[in-house]
Order: sequence, then C-alpha cells, then structure tokens
Amino acid sequence: MNVVTDQELLQFHHYDASPSTRHVTLSGEADLATATRIQHHLGLLLAPEWITHLELDLTPLRYLDCAALSALLVVRETAVARGQRITVTATSGTARVIALSGAEHVLRASGHLAGPTASITREVTGPHRPPAAVVPGRLVDAGQSDRPASC
Repeated sequence: MNVVTDQELLQFHHYDASPSTRHVTLSGEADLATATRIQHHLGLLLAPEWITHLELDLTPLRYLDCAALSALLVVRETAVARGQRITVTATSGTARVIALSGAEHVLRASGHLAGPTASITREVTGPHRPPAAVVPGRLVDAGQSDRPASC
C-alpha cells in the first residue's frame, strides 16, 4: 500500500519577481487535505513587510476544491488587512470553481473564460471596487458583497 502525503499532492514554488512582488505557483491538488498547508505557507510567503503584491499562479493545479478555495480567501482577507494585494491566475478548470463559488467578484476577475485552456486573472485589492461593467466573455467586478457563495 502506498501512502501519499499532502507534500506530494501540492507543491509551492516561489521567487521574488521585483523588490515588492513575490510570485508563487501552486501545482498538484489543492483540497481539504492541503487547505491548512495552503493557508500556512502563503501566510509565510506574505509575511515580509516589503512584499506588497503576491502573484498567485494556479494554472498548474490539477484540482481545486472549496476547502482550498476557502483557505485562499482567508489568505486574501489577511493580505488586504495588511495593505497587500494578490493577483490570481487560473486556467478554466480552477477558474470555474472560483466562478461557481461566487468568489470571482472577491478575487476580481479580468480574464477570459472561454475555451478549455483559457486563463482568468484576478486582482485582489481593498474593499473598494469600481462600478460594474458588462463585457462579453469576461467577468468584471460588480461591487457585490465580499461574501462568496458556499461551494
């Protein structure tokens, strides 16, 4: 019998893209088994005061469930409270989970959803949002409540 640990299911890769920006890529599977680890590791990666922007790339993820999404939203709340912003990039599979949960307005959508390999980019900033805009093929922040629907 093989035992797979959560370290084998989810990997974190990061580098400092600029003096104030850290780029983090998550690969593997983000789920209930790894949600606590996601919250902990991203919290550590956001801890230095000089980091004002975290670029979070979810494109290599094979799986994202609501527990992992919830952990990402907790990280987002912590970052916003510290004056940091997070940009999330996800492919259509993970972007669909984000959209179906209702979290796209919290994670600020500004990417295309069409096509199986299309990517969606979201920028997280403070609680103030611009007015809604309707653009075909795009999700645009409509200034709704910061509470996404439950998965």
